[in-house]
Amino acid sequence: MKWIISWFREVLVSFNRGKPGSWRSGGWLAFALIAVPLVAYLPSLRAGFVWDDRFLLTENPLMRLPDGLVRIWFSTQNYDYYPVTYSSFWIEWRLWGLNPAGYHAVNILLHAVNGLLLWRVLLRLGIPAAWFVALLFAIHPVNAASVGWIAERKNTLSMVFYLAASLCFFRHEAGRNKSAYVAALAFFILALLSKTSVVMLPAVLLLCAWWQRGRIARIDLIRTAPFFLLSLAAGLVTIWFQAHNVINEEIIPMGDLPVRAVRAGWAAAFYAGKLLYPSNLSLLYPCWAVNFGPAWILPGAGLLVLLVASWIFRGTWGRGVLFGIGYFLISLFPVLGFFRMYYFRLSPVADHWLYIPGIGILALAVSASWSFAQRFHIRNTARILAFAVAGLFCAMTWQRAVVLRNPETLWADVLKKDPGSVTALVNLSIDNLSRGLRAKSLDYARRAVAIAPQSLEPRLNLGAILDANGLVSESVAAYESAVRLQPRHAGGHHELAIAWNAAGNSERALREYKSAVELLPDDFQYRIDLGSQFFNLNRYEEAAEQLQAAIKLNPDSANARNSLGASLHSLGHLREAAAAYREALRLNPAHPNARQNLNAILIANPGI
Repeated sequence: MKWIISWFREVLVSFNRGKPGSWRSGGWLAFALIAVPLVAYLPSLRAGFVWDDRFLLTENPLMRLPDGLVRIWFSTQNYDYYPVTYSSFWIEWRLWGLNPAGYHAVNILLHAVNGLLLWRVLLRLGIPAAWFVALLFAIHPVNAASVGWIAERKNTLSMVFYLAASLCFFRHEAGRNKSAYVAALAFFILALLSKTSVVMLPAVLLLCAWWQRGRIARIDLIRTAPFFLLSLAAGLVTIWFQAHNVINEEIIPMGDLPVRAVRAGWAAAFYAGKLLYPSNLSLLYPCWAVNFGPAWILPGAGLLVLLVASWIFRGTWGRGVLFGIGYFLISLFPVLGFFRMYYFRLSPVADHWLYIPGIGILALAVSASWSFAQRFHIRNTARILAFAVAGLFCAMTWQRAVVLRNPETLWADVLKKDPGSVTALVNLSIDNLSRGLRAKSLDYARRAVAIAPQSLEPRLNLGAILDANGLVSESVAAYESAVRLQPRHAGGHHELAIAWNAAGNSERALREYKSAVELLPDDFQYRIDLGSQFFNLNRYEEAAEQLQAAIKLNPDSANARNSLGASLHSLGHLREAAAAYREALRLNPAHPNARQNLNAILIANPGI
């Protein structure tokens, strides 16, 4: 009991001085920053995989391959180029495989480390009540979308390097320590390779220089120049990956610049509101129909007025407001809607985008509240209220962690807050199908199409669910309606081809496979499937042609080599077929068919 009272006393003192005094008090405060979020996120340790976890981890073939680590770093096979994050998953796959508890535990520990590092950064910047700001960050319910969702390892891991880079940069500023500067650059590179949301760090460092010294000097620009160059390179890589590996054929309506500016102002106000009053949090929010009415323009206009007023009064109260809101807006800028991102198809805002930017609003709110309490001599009341808020946030974070426990609870929560969420209905249909609830799955799929009849994804999903229910002719009809909606969507033609095969119409399937390849000629799987279709129709020369094209796209595919060998074998090109089988076995010595196929040639033709 004595240590609890001692720790609580030290916490209260930390409000006054903004920093720990003795090593002992600092140790207790650090322990609290680790222990409290661990308690808040206990439900996550019993959570499973949800949504994007399957694309990044559970169904990502690179996680299983022995050379997956090399491919993660030196190929474009993943959706984004975040090799440090993917490498962490690859390593953990070898430790606990498909046990989600291990991945969740690492996420929680990384988040706790971020709380500690944030505390040190805020102390270095002289932010009042730095420890309490770090505590609120560690237990804020809006961050549950980053900590309780394995796929958002990108956030928790990148922020470790982001904060480490900041601390090393500040150390270099203080003593012109060259090794600290090199370490800052190295940590920043690791942060960018974990997730490019940290791309605004150079601008944040300039803002910190202004905060500490009242101006941005030439030396500050020189120091941050290499960081800006790294950010530019990482940003260009991310734009390429978004365009080629994520968005592809999808239409992302963004509007012209005035519309984007209005949306950005509204989004910034929305985010600030969720940080100060985190109610009705959701993984996805309803899409906005932006217009130029007062309700849409006022949030951005009000924010602009506040920034101008803060600049005018920067000698007094405005300085802290400029720093807090400036950090918030700078860090949030990449996701405010000025740049095309796939996620905007699903939701205009996202809780996990607040992981780094939210610190600015939290620090400003805590500092302003503490200044108010000191001015009106209600510090003890403020302390009690502060810990009441912390307790409330901890309970809300626990609740959000429970929501993120599995796909059923997650998408039910989204649907409860937005009954028109097509994404939630589609994912609930998929989840129910995986649990054998076919009728319920079909109901969700049909509801999604009814809500968004002009949307492609619900129709493609309905086709898949109908097929799984054995309703082949209805499945074909669903896919055909999807293709009519977007005739140039290669994926729709590919799925329709599979459906026509299931319906026993090989020629119609061949036509759809051809359409898919014509629309997306560099897709490896489409080439393989078209080649296989030609083979099944005994058109071996055309099959070999498509399979050779597939091998050019992915030379390391043992299946493609084996299929090519089968086509050449059927054409009577035995030597070339044997070479293809041997190459398949080199790539995969345990290939189920290549050894048998090769032996069939060698037995009949020993000299080959």
